Amino acid sequence: MLGSRGKAPATFSYNIDVAQSRAGQPDAALETARSLRAELAPRGASSFPELDLVEATAVYRTGNKAQADAVAARVQTSGDADAASRASFLRGLIADDTGDVQGLTAARRALETAASGEQQADAAELDARLLLRTGNAAAARVQAARALALVAGSAQRAGDPAGAGGSLSPRWP
Repeated sequence: MLGSRGKAPATFSYNIDVAQSRAGQPDAALETARSLRAELAPRGASSFPELDLVEATAVYRTGNKAQADAVAARVQTSGDADAASRASFLRGLIADDTGDVQGLTAARRALETAASGEQQADAAELDARLLLRTGNAAAARVQAARALALVAGSAQRAGDPAGAGGSLSPRWP
């Protein structure tokens, strides 16, 4: 495990990585994730689920859906329930982008026990995407509105006025 001298730089780099990803800079986020992984390796820790999730999101945003899906699948089995939930959502987005209804359905099923407002928003967004795939636009709009309301409520409770505007998938990781 990382000693106290290794934790602070890792946390700092991870926070920069998340900020780059959220700022729409997937190439920079991917480079930061890979650099952080290289810095951690000599200390005996090559990765952690949140870092893998940031990498998967950055790879997804650069357009390499197959690689993003593989990294997200690894996060789903990491043992970190929150990261696994977010990875399931990302895999749902990837499945929808590639027309994989079975993958989209599996991702939605993985969020069946969504507890937090953000997880419930993810589930509602995947529901909306599934409804669009089956031609039920009216019900999809209802689910999308529910997802937006859940995101806004979670952001408001967290004191995030920008997030309270209710953006969906771009908020990840």
